[in-house]
Amino acid sequence: MAKFNLDTDFNRFAGKEVEVIDTVENTKHGRVSSMRVVEPSPVVDELRAALEEAGFSLRLWLPGLAGTSDHRTDRVNVHVNKDADGKYRIGRFEIG
Repeated sequence: MAKFNLDTDFNRFAGKEVEVIDTVENTKHGRVSSMRVVEPSPVVDELRAALEEAGFSLRLWLPGLAGTSDHRTDRVNVHVNKDADGKYRIGRFEIG
């Protein structure tokens, strides 16, 4: 397993653009929005490979995403945020 340092090893990914499809659909129950990362994503693929090499899994958090609050020491949560220019970029990282 490779050494892992959240601050230094993954600074190279912070601020990188991730292509996201953001859709809004009108249904009989109201408006439903969804987001997903466009695949393949070279940035996400490179990040995932680096994490897996270090023995971690990746969980991407897109704006508004709901998920479990379980804490796992073998997982890195990567938050993707929408900037003022409308582009989605990798924000912060945390283990959990």
